[in-house]
Amino acid sequence: MPANVIFVTSEQSVVFGADVKLDCWSKGVPAPDVAWMRNGKVLVKGERTVILELKNVTWQNEDVYICIANNSGGRDNGRTKVNVVGECFKL
Repeated sequence: MPANVIFVTSEQSVVFGADVKLDCWSKGVPAPDVAWMRNGKVLVKGERTVILELKNVTWQNEDVYICIANNSGGRDNGRTKVNVVGECFKL
């Protein structure tokens, strides 16, 4: 059975300095290798399910994140976006 991404965390609005977790679940036989990517770089990888944890987010974390599931039967992907809001300015 080809790799299939069955759940990706929806678009997130995260307060500047907070933490966020992005989940990606997949299915397939054999169990798919799964990775979260940003700008073509692998951030975290695992088998079947992978969680990307972003801590103390800043504007540099605001972007589209892609989850890729891959096995010998095929490849699938899902994506989400992280928006950063509410930075506090010091005067």
